[in-house]
Amino acid sequence: MNESCLRFADRHGVHIVRNDLRRNFLLHLISMHDFNLVSTQTIDQAMARLRLLQSQGAHREAGEEEEEEEEEEDWETAVESQPELDPDLEDPDRQNQTGGGCVENGGQKEEEEEEEEEKKEEEEEEAATEGTSSKRRNPPGF
Repeated sequence: MNESCLRFADRHGVHIVRNDLRRNFLLHLISMHDFNLVSTQTIDQAMARLRLLQSQGAHREAGEEEEEEEEEEDWETAVESQPELDPDLEDPDRQNQTGGGCVENGGQKEEEEEEEEEKKEEEEEEAATEGTSSKRRNPPGF
């Protein structure tokens, strides 16, 4: 049973340390000792292994924090390296709302203008045709 407890500590030690279950594990080992299933030496060895895993985890976390700080520094550098907007252009949000700067919207405006011009030309032709048709109906001298 002593060996089994040590193997358990080796296999599941990371989980025990991560979830802060060291005290629970120790109480379990003490209960087993009360029933003469494990020796005090086994308890000491199992807890020493968990302490070792905990200290290794603390070193890893410190290293991860340093990496996160470096990533933050990289992120700040990336943000700073973004190209600046052209001062000649207006606010890009405003351009999208008004349709300026958008090829599709620009094309729509041109089409609308062309349609308006065509309507005006048609109206002028109709007006000119009506004027000539009235002349035909009432020829001069009649």
